Amino acid sequence: MLFSFNVNITEKDYIDFNMFCILNTPFGKKQLKSFRIINSAILIMGLVACLLIAGFTPVGFCSTVLFLCALAAIQACAPKIMTASVKAQAKKLSRSGKKAYSPCSVLEFYGETFTETDDEAKTEQKYSSIDRISIIENRIIYIHINDLRAYLLPLSCFESPGQYAEFVAFIRKKCNKVDVY
Repeated sequence: MLFSFNVNITEKDYIDFNMFCILNTPFGKKQLKSFRIINSAILIMGLVACLLIAGFTPVGFCSTVLFLCALAAIQACAPKIMTASVKAQAKKLSRSGKKAYSPCSVLEFYGETFTETDDEAKTEQKYSSIDRISIIENRIIYIHINDLRAYLLPLSCFESPGQYAEFVAFIRKKCNKVDVY
């Protein structure tokens, strides 16, 4: 074993990861784009229906202005709306006693594989299964397996800045795509 980390993930870490994915990954950006397109289409259909009913009267004009303002607001606030949705979902899961993440686990890194062991299971992964790595300097490391799943290594699981630097150098050799933020 080359590295072993006791990882404690909080709800904030989970929410931050999902927000990071929405704002920084191709999958998240695609979801955000879809959200904007769908909501724009709905508002435009509402605008057209309103104009067909009210015509080009003062009521129709006021309705047009309201629909356009709503459209602009949704476009501007789409990232905040999506992240609020993530927060609400995490809180809902937490209240129900279910978590979408392992709060406590042990991540062990070997020469060709790494494992995560939590209260319920032990998962082994080959380094070739890593899609990409995102390093948010001096905060957290995300080891992405796919667009929706990653292993999180908060800064708190490292014993020292030296161990952090050593691990970053190690993991960079195991994955071709490493992004630093």
